[in-house]
Amino acid sequence: MRKPRANTSEDKRILFGQAYARFIDAEGVATIALPHELDAGAILHSTPARESPNFPGQRNITGYVFSGIDGNLLWRESNVEAICVLEAEYSHRFVGLVSQPFDYRYNDVTHSWHVPDFFGLDIDGTFSTFDVKERSAFTSDVRSAMARFADAMEDIGIGHAMWHEPSLVRRHNLRRLSRVRLPGIVHEPTVQAADKLWNEGDTYGDLETKMNSAGCPSMFVRYAIEFLIWHRRFEVELEQRLCLDTVLGPIGG
Repeated sequence: MRKPRANTSEDKRILFGQAYARFIDAEGVATIALPHELDAGAILHSTPARESPNFPGQRNITGYVFSGIDGNLLWRESNVEAICVLEAEYSHRFVGLVSQPFDYRYNDVTHSWHVPDFFGLDIDGTFSTFDVKERSAFTSDVRSAMARFADAMEDIGIGHAMWHEPSLVRRHNLRRLSRVRLPGIVHEPTVQAADKLWNEGDTYGDLETKMNSAGCPSMFVRYAIEFLIWHRRFEVELEQRLCLDTVLGPIGG
């Protein structure tokens, strides 16, 4: 990450007596803007406004996680944030996602501030901020703080939502399915065969058997099925462990 260059004197005048947001653009320039002047498109190409330091004995794991939404590395401050990135990608809801997008400063005597965890562009063209918090840590104080930030975002036409940790089963399934993003793991002819051989009502095991009988390379069969699940050709119940008995339903069925 490039070191942010200093704000201009024109930027600094905004700091006094007004709420403002600060983000770091793709060139590493720190920019300050009044909330209603925020450039959502520029934020979508920003670098993290904050990167938490590593220190001995810390319990959360920080670092970068790959996002297949737009091929970026996103800064994450916990394992829960990392799995939420997979959840966002699996939803196929977003066309852009960045982490730690900006530092929002409130106009109050406490000089309070908040950095949302993620900022995304939805397929419907709307922008939203997202915060990740484990359910056990989602206290009444945190709820109040998030409600306040959501109101501030609503005032400028940006949405806000909370993301919480998925179940352990769902996490396992998302991690397993996300393997299909690795280069060289997907064999396109085998994917095409899986799509062609599938019939409504088939289980994972049914389709695997048909593909093996059709002469598909066995090393690619399961990856092909899971590629189609990941890309939402098939609908599955992720709250149940993915197995040979998993029903591969039609999307919207």
